[in-house]
Amino acid sequence: MGIWSSLFSRRKREQRNRRIEKHMTKSTEKFLLPVFKKANSNKFVSSLLKWSNSNKKKVFVITISFLLSMVVYSFYKAIDRKKKQDIAFEKTKKIMQYNRDRYNNLINNYSKLSTIKDYKIEIERLMSKDSLTEQDSIKIHQLYNSIFEKNKKNEIKD
Repeated sequence: MGIWSSLFSRRKREQRNRRIEKHMTKSTEKFLLPVFKKANSNKFVSSLLKWSNSNKKKVFVITISFLLSMVVYSFYKAIDRKKKQDIAFEKTKKIMQYNRDRYNNLINNYSKLSTIKDYKIEIERLMSKDSLTEQDSIKIHQLYNSIFEKNKKNEIKD
């Protein structure tokens, strides 16, 4: 029973393949025949077919050469595309690093400004007293020195 079922399925596959081939031939003829008639290239195509039938080895070599050239070209384009992507990635990386540095500088500047502002508020609070003690004077002097030292060491960057 297994032999008969395999024979039956083989016949079905062969019939299906024949139907597909017939359908492809009909659809190709339906599409290409009007194109060739409009282009008036029947003589050229028939002579080309005759030549290809008589020179099968040359047709094979031409076909393989064309396919190989397409493969080499696609490899070249893939490598070229990869290089372009790498260059674009490097540019993006540099831009992101620049933005990160700018952001960090901005944060540092704001923290320095807030520290200086806190020192100034402390100085104003101490100065607003009616009478200053020796400790208050020393504290004011230290705050002024720390403000000027911070400005000299870490000048605010833009």
